[in-house]
Amino acid sequence: RHAAASWSGPLSVEQKEVRRSPPKLFSKDTLARRCAKRFGWDPQHTAKLAQELYDQGYSSYPRTESEHLPESQTGDAGPVLESVTDVLPGLAHLRPAARDLIVRKGSRGHYVKDPGEHHAIVPLRKAPQAGSVGADHFRLWELVAKSFLAAHLPDGIDARKTVSAQVATPLGPKRFAV
Repeated sequence: RHAAASWSGPLSVEQKEVRRSPPKLFSKDTLARRCAKRFGWDPQHTAKLAQELYDQGYSSYPRTESEHLPESQTGDAGPVLESVTDVLPGLAHLRPAARDLIVRKGSRGHYVKDPGEHHAIVPLRKAPQAGSVGADHFRLWELVAKSFLAAHLPDGIDARKTVSAQVATPLGPKRFAV
């Protein structure tokens, strides 16, 4: 490190694009962890809210271990996303046309042949209108809805830039990079 502090010379700059798939859909455990991190909620509060959203018909069964949907439900994605963007109009520009929906199948995707007894937690066609549910209920529904929307969008592309230099040290040249 001392050698790099007084070093001067040419830098190498490399930029590349890295594809990033959308995150998996929510199981009860991944939803509880995300809500704890994002909202500071304990798992019992999240479970209570999720159950109430399910009871009101706004989201799927909340006590699931699965992060996948059955392939048989791919046709539901368009109508569900339409309901989501009706309630969250700021996201309407992101909603792909029905023919452009991306459906990722297989164990690395969101849709599988058999997701287990209960599939991932997702929004349903019935969406809560503003003020029809409590603030925390809406925050939870919105989190689940945005996850579902992301699952049907193209991969994200991140620009990664690496700046490096070869620096002479008493032990020979060493590469320093950020």
